[in-house]
Amino acid sequence: MTENIITYHKPVLRRPVLVLGFGGWSNAGEVSIGVTDYLKKRLGAIKFAGINSNDFYDLTVLRPSTVIKNGVVKELHLPVNEFFFFKNDKSPHDLVIFQGVEPNLKWKEFTEIILNFSRQLGVKEIYIIGGTFDRVLHTQEPKVSAVMSMPEMKNTLLEHGFELPDYQGLTSLHTFLLFTCSEKKIPAIGMWGHTPLYLQKSPKVYYTVLKKLIKLLGVDLDLGELNEASNELEKQIDKVIANNPEFRNFIKKLERDCGEEGKNDHIPMQSENVIRMEDFLKKEEDTI
Repeated sequence: MTENIITYHKPVLRRPVLVLGFGGWSNAGEVSIGVTDYLKKRLGAIKFAGINSNDFYDLTVLRPSTVIKNGVVKELHLPVNEFFFFKNDKSPHDLVIFQGVEPNLKWKEFTEIILNFSRQLGVKEIYIIGGTFDRVLHTQEPKVSAVMSMPEMKNTLLEHGFELPDYQGLTSLHTFLLFTCSEKKIPAIGMWGHTPLYLQKSPKVYYTVLKKLIKLLGVDLDLGELNEASNELEKQIDKVIANNPEFRNFIKKLERDCGEEGKNDHIPMQSENVIRMEDFLKKEEDTI
């Protein structure tokens, strides 16, 4: 399966840890891509490999994007899956960051490619970052839940303040990977940032997930910019609540739901119940 890996150069890594982020179903609130983006950009992680993705996507479902200028096709953007590395001098573990798109096809083969390549790199532990919509509010401390591949990891997760969920329903490549890691006895943790139903992006959730993640990884990373972005977004939300009765009523209903036992369930990203703040902002712009 390693023939699917395109290697630009192969770094020498010290007992690396792998962090995975996927666009698609498990990227609610853009948490998965937002967190891995912040990591690789702030750490200056270097791209060193990719996956030949031709066999893993139905392009009639996941449409490529293009740029056309003056009638000429200038760019065509297909799904990309890439590996980056960071030499972490402050930890015995270097860091590998994977960023890609959940495939439509051949999950088993795709998973084997990632895990086989991880084994070649000497990866000792895997973290998979996900986002899920939930009946939570932007004013609350974001909830981060975790799913593990091995039960002996439970105490570590509890010590770091993760919630350990019970769930039954539809799933993603995120959980497929974890289940495969469980079968292969590979230590792996799936971290889920719970995003308010009305936010397309939530810096506050990124910040909380990253704060827990970098502590586990032993990575020194300044999160001040995310904290500032979070505070600014809360001001915008408060303004919309004050000026928009429909959105204010929506928030009040969520507040009631948050107080009811059993209401805080994960909601699939594609759910018709998801109402984004941008929809209310657009209505305000249309009335100006």
